[in-house]
Amino acid sequence: MSQTTTSPVTAVVRSPILWGGLLTVGFYGLIHGKILTQPIVVQYTTGHPIEYVTMAMFFIALVVLLTKLLAARKQSKYTQQISLSEVPPGGQLITQTGSLLDELEKGNKAQKSSWYGKRLRAGLEFVKQQRSAEKLPDELRRLAEADLDQQYASYGLLRVIIWAIPILGFLGTVMGITLAIAHLEVGTGGIEEALKPLTEGLATAFDTTALALALSLVLMFAQYLVDQFEMKIFESIEEHAHDELTDRFEFVARDEDPMLRSVRRMVDAMLATTDQLVERQAKIWEETILSAKDRWEETSKQQQGLLEATFSQSLNRSLELHLEKFAALEDQATARTKSQWEAIQSTLKMNADLLATAQKEHARHSEVLIEAVKATGEVTKLETALNKNLHSLSQAGQFEESMITLSAVLQLLSARLGASDEQLRQIHLPRSQSEGNAA
Repeated sequence: MSQTTTSPVTAVVRSPILWGGLLTVGFYGLIHGKILTQPIVVQYTTGHPIEYVTMAMFFIALVVLLTKLLAARKQSKYTQQISLSEVPPGGQLITQTGSLLDELEKGNKAQKSSWYGKRLRAGLEFVKQQRSAEKLPDELRRLAEADLDQQYASYGLLRVIIWAIPILGFLGTVMGITLAIAHLEVGTGGIEEALKPLTEGLATAFDTTALALALSLVLMFAQYLVDQFEMKIFESIEEHAHDELTDRFEFVARDEDPMLRSVRRMVDAMLATTDQLVERQAKIWEETILSAKDRWEETSKQQQGLLEATFSQSLNRSLELHLEKFAALEDQATARTKSQWEAIQSTLKMNADLLATAQKEHARHSEVLIEAVKATGEVTKLETALNKNLHSLSQAGQFEESMITLSAVLQLLSARLGASDEQLRQIHLPRSQSEGNAA
């Protein structure tokens, strides 16, 4: 982290004293403008002239810490953005240090002036100057220590302010006590009136010490946090610089034999050429394989298209044949269904005719049955009358003639009604009584 030259105008603009003074003016402008009216703030910052000076120094220190924090954050980003080219196989030649420096110069101004950019440039210039990377690790450690020393020195103003603020507080207390005692006079008002300005003066005097101690504590903790943040960034820079530079170059001792160095360079050149040939051959093989792959994909696409066309034609032909067979089967099934349906209709018609005939026959049988029932009733009545007559005849002694007459009447009725023999057998004659009566 080397020093950089800046113009006087830039130095004034970036001066923490300027910005700290502006913050002090703004702070007391808020207080005297009655915008910031908290009693405790007004009491501890406006009671004594020393408090004005203490607040001004506090704001200056605050600007210093804020500036260092913002700068550290930017440096952390640059550490991730800056990188050198990849290390070639076998290590990079010392003579190629200039090309690496040119790579760093291609970056923007902010990257080139960053802590990490300066560290890489200092390491490469050391290798270029020494024509060897043998002592590069020691040089990197020396650069890291120099940057830490410079970082410690950059806190000089802040350390002075942190040291001076408590001194100012004690100075204000001493001055306040001195002035309070100097104004101590016992007048006609008595001791109480004399001690009143003393107590007010002592309260104001001790306020300066309280303010100074509080602000110094805030600044000390803030300095510790910012310092730790910067230390982490320096550690990251040291680690990245070690990874980029230490193992990059070929190891060449300063007292090495020039002939051996030439032989080593020739061997390294041969190895580099061999690596290039291998890489070129691998690239040719890769191109050949990719070309074969492209031809194979093209052939596969053509075969796929041919197979798709053939399969589509075969599938269409098969579908047409299936449709034709399905239509023929559908026609056959329709004709068979039609013939079966006609047979079913004729059968249903025959059944309907038979049912009508059966209904007519049933109606006729019902009429005959009704007539038979009626005739049965008449026969029953006739049987009752005959039984009565038989009974009368059996009593009159004319039974045999009556039986002959009755038989003739029954035959006549049978012939007329068409009754069966079983119906005629339903006429019961009181045989024992008739025989007894006839006798």
